[in-house]
Amino acid sequence: MDLYRSRREMEEDTKVFALVGGNRQVRAALSDLGMEPLPEQDIDTPHWDLRWTLSHDDINFPAVAPPQLVNHFPNSGVELGAKVGLHRNVRGLQWLDGVDYRTFFPRMYLLSEPGDMQ
Repeated sequence: MDLYRSRREMEEDTKVFALVGGNRQVRAALSDLGMEPLPEQDIDTPHWDLRWTLSHDDINFPAVAPPQLVNHFPNSGVELGAKVGLHRNVRGLQWLDGVDYRTFFPRMYLLSEPGDMQ
């Protein structure tokens, strides 16, 4: 990674992000934090500190090495990686462990459930 940074004339402590899927808001936020984007032609290289993708499938989880970060959990699929899966799992805590999810999680609605429409 240091060789990559030196070839790009970056400071040694500059963080590099790979943005897959082209989200302008994420790009702007990461740039505002002082991170540098990987050029499009380098998007598949392992030379990044953070890889932000729209799809779970755009991450080769076995190749992610500390201290690299990604915005998805391995093997999570829609259980945690999609809002509907997160919603169902958090709501299920009340039945599984008797936890009142409303004490720590913001109010949420699943529009496909009639009870949430009232």
